[in-house]
Amino acid sequence: MLTLHDVTYAYRLGQRDIPILSGCSWTFEAGSFTAICAPSGSGKSTLLNILGLLDRPTRGTYLLNGQDTSQLGDRAQSALRARTLGFLFQNFRLVPDLSVQANVALALEIAGWPARDRAARACDLLEQVGLAERLQHFPPELSGGEAQRVALARALAPRPQVLLADEPTGNLDPANRERILALLSAFHADGGTLVMVTHDAAAARAASHQVTLQGGQVQPLAQAPVAAPVAVGEALV
Repeated sequence: MLTLHDVTYAYRLGQRDIPILSGCSWTFEAGSFTAICAPSGSGKSTLLNILGLLDRPTRGTYLLNGQDTSQLGDRAQSALRARTLGFLFQNFRLVPDLSVQANVALALEIAGWPARDRAARACDLLEQVGLAERLQHFPPELSGGEAQRVALARALAPRPQVLLADEPTGNLDPANRERILALLSAFHADGGTLVMVTHDAAAARAASHQVTLQGGQVQPLAQAPVAAPVAVGEALV
């Protein structure tokens, strides 16, 4: 469970504080799949960064599985992040001088997986995202859609409790978009908590909840699209 209570976030611009989130309170229930649908500049990525323990709120409280994260130092937050959270960033953040397989295996190393298990797990996930033939290629050799799929495999590899996804279908052709939505739905079907920022109406319809950001606060999305079933195939193991 991810709970925000009266969270404010602002950044400094010259002599002014620019508010991004303002008194934001919301709970993302364990096992839920929430799509955040809001215009650019509304604070969606900032919200994901706070949920992912990458940014600290200026004020307010963020509870992750009941733990007040404001009471944790940077090292404790990093440890909690590594064992609990998975990230799919909009700009991928792949390590350019590591192979595709090594990029995915790196997430497993950070999460404390034994060395003997990392390569096989990375290969399995990359096969599921349709990149079995690209294991030894490097990120600069990939298309945007391929890099997006590597980033998803890396995010899912350690079997996180919570997956935070920023525009996961934004660089994909229709076939691979459906493949990624199927994997995300499988993660959710297996009990994972998924928070997804998206401008893709079809991706939002795959979620069980749709919300927006307005005035720096999370609110239910008016006239939310009805969730549509997505074929998930085999659940991730």
